[in-house]
Amino acid sequence: MKHVITLFFLFSLFYNSVADEARIEATLITQHGQIVLELFPNEAPITVANFLNYSQQGFYDNTLFHRVIPDFMVQGGGFSATFEKKETADPIKNEADNGLLNVRGTVAMSRASEPDSATSQFFININNNTFLDHKAKTPTDWGYAVFGRVVAGMEVVDKIQSVPVGAVPPHFARHAPLNPVVLEKVVLNETAIRWLASPETVTIVSPKPDDTLEKLAEAEKQEKEAAKVAESVEQVETAPATTPPNPPAVETAESTMTASDAPTPSDVPEAHPARN
Repeated sequence: MKHVITLFFLFSLFYNSVADEARIEATLITQHGQIVLELFPNEAPITVANFLNYSQQGFYDNTLFHRVIPDFMVQGGGFSATFEKKETADPIKNEADNGLLNVRGTVAMSRASEPDSATSQFFININNNTFLDHKAKTPTDWGYAVFGRVVAGMEVVDKIQSVPVGAVPPHFARHAPLNPVVLEKVVLNETAIRWLASPETVTIVSPKPDDTLEKLAEAEKQEKEAAKVAESVEQVETAPATTPPNPPAVETAESTMTASDAPTPSDVPEAHPARN
């Protein structure tokens, strides 16, 4: 019996180490810290291969997070640190119909109005942006392809979304960080490199899109609600008795936008000027 337990324990260690290794990860190194992405090649093989190819070639080195919209998303992967648009490979097929959801912490491809127009630019969802999900195979409802999620460093993403933004003439009319946020380098783990070289020889352990990501979104929601409760209690305790806490100010039209009005992470920064 003792030998059986020992063998089971060793098998568990082996299985867990294999499962850990069989995850494709890409680490985004920025001046604000590191963001670790887990990528989903089972659900988005074309998109993952595209991102890994750009990463391995050094395409993303010293590029900008050029578009930041608080409580929506941060976008990068297309402009050099000197604001020059980089030359890309051909556009890829839109895999937004893979069942993955645009919830907080997921990473998806940016594109222009044509569904199959994504090249190198990507964005990280700061909020649960369900209006970006695939709804139908039509130009207007195709959605934005999720191909991974943040597994470490979401606090870094939140730091980036809090930087001052505005116009950076003549390059960007709005939503550009006033102090450049630079993606210094993307580092791939060994599994990513092996999968890119020979996908059929690597078995990837990836979560079910409708289970793990929904749980992630629910956990984030509960964490935000708990933080709001704690903040309101603190405000009531510290504010003068005659001065109630001030409600948050509505500073931009985006604060009251409906899903149909909301901005989309367009590959061209000013493709939809009325919505940006």
